[in-house]
Amino acid sequence: MDKKEELLKQQLQELKASYQQELPERLSEIRDLWQKITMNWSRQSLTALCTCLHRISGSAASFGYPELSVSAAKAEQLLKSYDNTDNIPDSNQLQTLTSALQQVFQYPG
Repeated sequence: MDKKEELLKQQLQELKASYQQELPERLSEIRDLWQKITMNWSRQSLTALCTCLHRISGSAASFGYPELSVSAAKAEQLLKSYDNTDNIPDSNQLQTLTSALQQVFQYPG
């Protein structure tokens, strides 16, 4: 392996380590937003939550968390059906959303 390849490999390892270190905080932010939404449903919080889930779904697989990526994408998709509407999920729908988000929360980072 030449020096450029070695340097690239080292940089990728550093990026992965940084992602792993930041992941618990990102998941905590998602958990906090979900808790806030369940207490007081708001479009602003929902949009913020969808954005966080979108970022996780787009990046997690690249850093070794393919299942997290799939779980975040699923939760985001479920939540998107409430974005840009005034509809609030009923108790059954809320349970479905909570279950989807719990799949995201299970990752320790």
